[in-house]
Amino acid sequence: MRKNQMTDKTWMYAEMPALILKNKSWLMRLLKAGNRLVNKMKPMKFS
Repeated sequence: MRKNQMTDKTWMYAEMPALILKNKSWLMRLLKAGNRLVNKMKPMKFS
């Protein structure tokens, strides 16, 4: 049981950087899309 937990943890730590990099690019795309949406809505709000 304990041995399995250890291997799971090391696997998690090994996978984490790749997952973070994947999510970072996805997050950046999301932020860019959000900024575009905000910029589109700004003129409507303040007009």
